[in-house]
Formats: sequence, structure tokens, C-alpha cells
Amino acid sequence: LSHGAGGGGGGGSSDGGGSGGDSSSVMRECSHRCFGRLAVVMERRLGPWLAGATAAAVAAMRGPSGGGSEATGEAGGGRNGRKAVTTGGIGEAMAAAEALGAFVNSCGSAVRPFLPAVLSALALAAGPTSPAA
Repeated sequence: LSHGAGGGGGGGSSDGGGSGGDSSSVMRECSHRCFGRLAVVMERRLGPWLAGATAAAVAAMRGPSGGGSEATGEAGGGRNGRKAVTTGGIGEAMAAAEALGAFVNSCGSAVRPFLPAVLSALALAAGPTSPAA
């Protein structure tokens, strides 16, 4: 399981605009969710992976990577009028915010070196123009 801030290479996915960027964003969203859950289970033992996971989550909080398109807010299909599957952009930023919260809540002193970046990203996300707000 690798998680780089650049979104990784490989396959036919691209980080340009359009639907190719959406699939990469969904993969990064799933990675953030996975690392958030790993933090809850592994606690301080996740320490060796926190540098990369935190950097990727902070980058996602700052905006769409590589100019990927944002998710549409149209209703339908899912529970309570939500889409059944998220499609990048906003979902990625929200997953990143949740992962950062899990790191702070679960990883104890292992997350201390990353707190300035984590708190800065979460503070920016609290603003009204943030995709995660």
C-alpha cells in the first residue's frame, strides 16, 4: 500500500481535467479513508507512514491536485439523496480532513512533528471557500 502526494503514476489514469482526473481523485480519496482507518487501528504504530500520508492529505486539503474537476452536487441514487459513489474533488478533500483528524486523535505523539501542517490545513478547510467546508 503506497500513498504519494503526487497521486502516483501507472496505468491509463491522468491527472488532467475531465474524467481521467476524477478516477485519480477517487483513488486518492480511498487512500485517505484507508489511512484514516489504519490510524484508528494501529495508533502510534502508524508513525513510519505518517509523513507521506500527512503530506498527501494536506495537499488534498489545499485544493484539487493537477487541476482535477470537482464533484458535482447532483442528487440521486444514494442514501438521503446523495450520490452512491463520490467522484473526486470534494470527496477527496473531505476524506483528507477525516484522515488528518484520525491521525491527530489516534496516533498520539507520532503526529506531533506534523501538527503545524495538519492544523494549518484544517484551519483553511474551515473557511467558506474550501472544498471540504
